[in-house]
This record gives sequence, structure tokens and C-alpha cells, in this order.
Amino acid sequence: MNRYWFFPATLPGLVFGSKAGMSSSEFLAQCERYLSAADYRETFDAIAALEADETPTSLGSPLLAKFADWERTFRNELSRLRARRAGARENAYARPAGRNDEAGRAAAACFAIEDPYQAELALERERWSAIDRLAPLAAFDLDFIVAYRLKLAINERLALLSAETGAAGYRRLYDDILGGAPRSAETDTLGVQA
Repeated sequence: MNRYWFFPATLPGLVFGSKAGMSSSEFLAQCERYLSAADYRETFDAIAALEADETPTSLGSPLLAKFADWERTFRNELSRLRARRAGARENAYARPAGRNDEAGRAAAACFAIEDPYQAELALERERWSAIDRLAPLAAFDLDFIVAYRLKLAINERLALLSAETGAAGYRRLYDDILGGAPRSAETDTLGVQA
């Protein structure tokens, strides 16, 4: 595995739920500059590898391979739990994956949270923690860079879950459904009375 001594040392630190010092596009532009072509491609495709229908088989990053397996088990368990709640067939949307009991327990804990916003935060916190557990010693190599990419994507997703963004989405949906219907204090404040 290639070593990158300078590039990782220049990256701003990441803390769960905080605004990063750079965007994913800025990070990928730097990756393209500093990484080998193969390592750049793997870093660029890391998110797509997690969402692929088939389990990726030829990954250069051991971290990405382990996390892809963890993520697939995590998603499969969430899918099973949702199907069970809806009375549907539990394995209808499951994708091929190995078994990871820790990911299954994490999914069950997140699924038990009733508040949708808190549940989404818990899902992303579990992903972040899994990355930390799977690559505790990664530094100055492709695993570190892939972990950074995954964590950067988590923080960017969390930024989209803000209350202001939710309120704007609600108003946009409200306008789409009701068009020019008059608003009242009850409907315009998202349930918060003035």
C-alpha cells in the first residue's frame, strides 16, 4: 500500500457533526493531485462502493472492504426491521453480505429511536464509530484517506439535516401540495405557536 506522508498531515481535523474545513469536492481535488491514479480512483469511488448492488471484491483499501461489509450488514438489518414493522417480507431488499453482529446490534439500537432526527444522528454516529474501530491505526496511507472521505461525507450529510433545512423543505413541500392556499399560524410555524 502506498504511503502519503505529506498529504494527510495537511488535512483539517474532523469531528463528528462539525463543519469541515473543506468540502468533498475540494478534498477530492487534492486527492487527485497527491494520490496515485489507482488510489485516487478508489477514494473517489468509496461512497459508490458502499451503495453498490454487489459486494466489492477488489478493493485496495482493507478499511473500505471491511466497512463495506459492515455497512451492508447495517443496511440489511435496518431493512429487515422496517419490513417486520410494516408486515412485509423481511429479506425482500437484503443484499448479499457477510454477517456482522456488531452492525446488526447497532442497526437495532438506531431503529428503536422514535424521533426521526435523533435516529438519523444515531445512524451516522454508528457509521463514524465503525470507521474508527475498523481503522484505528490507519495513518499516512490509503486507509486513512478513505476513512477521511467517508467521515467527510457523514459530516456533509449531517449538515443537510439541520432544522433550517428541514423547515425549508417542509415549506417547499407544503407549497407544492397546496399551492397558493392560505397559510395559518398553525401550519406555517411547523407546530410551534407564535
